[in-house]
Amino acid sequence: MLYIVDSADTSFIKKMMDKYEILGVTTNPSIITKENKEYIPLLQELDTLLTGKDLHVQLVDETYEGMVAEANKLRKIIKTNLHIKIPVSDAGFKAIRRLSNDGFSVTATAICTVNQGIMAAINGAEYLAVYVNRISNSGLDGNSVIKDIKDTLVRLNLTTKVVGASYKSVHQVTESIRNGVDQVTVGKDLFEKLFYSDITDKSIKQFTKDFNENYSEEEGK
Repeated sequence: MLYIVDSADTSFIKKMMDKYEILGVTTNPSIITKENKEYIPLLQELDTLLTGKDLHVQLVDETYEGMVAEANKLRKIIKTNLHIKIPVSDAGFKAIRRLSNDGFSVTATAICTVNQGIMAAINGAEYLAVYVNRISNSGLDGNSVIKDIKDTLVRLNLTTKVVGASYKSVHQVTESIRNGVDQVTVGKDLFEKLFYSDITDKSIKQFTKDFNENYSEEEGK
């Protein structure tokens, strides 16, 4: 199980890399635009920062021909471990198959159904990004979709990895882990909350309090 930061905020990503062992970064057009920076220079900045870690970059073109051209352009720019994110649209499925055959590592994204995930895997996607919270908002259980996709991949002997995405709570992330997800990609509003517990915080303070009350004067002599 590996953790990925879902952000293009280089300051935040560096902070996370200083404290935690992360696999890499995922981006999409919405995340990129929040940074108010030029698109290609920002990707190059992320590339330099990650120094070989995974970088999942979503294509912005919606046509098959445009996706293929954009992916080839990115491969010339990004020197780190590049994964091309392609939404599971009609054109996207075709692009997934083409780019996978061309040797790209493809992350099929915006997956909201079991059939979308399995077809993307059959078409050659190496990763499947499943939108847990958005599925749940539609009235289904996003983590049940995660489990069904993972179970089907195992049954079909497919090695495609499932990446949980689109989270709004620590509980959702935890449920994905329980359901066998291979990786989770979590935004900066939630990422550090994964590793925090109020119980832990209170325990540490109690340890310090107990020690200071009993030994601080003696240790200072």
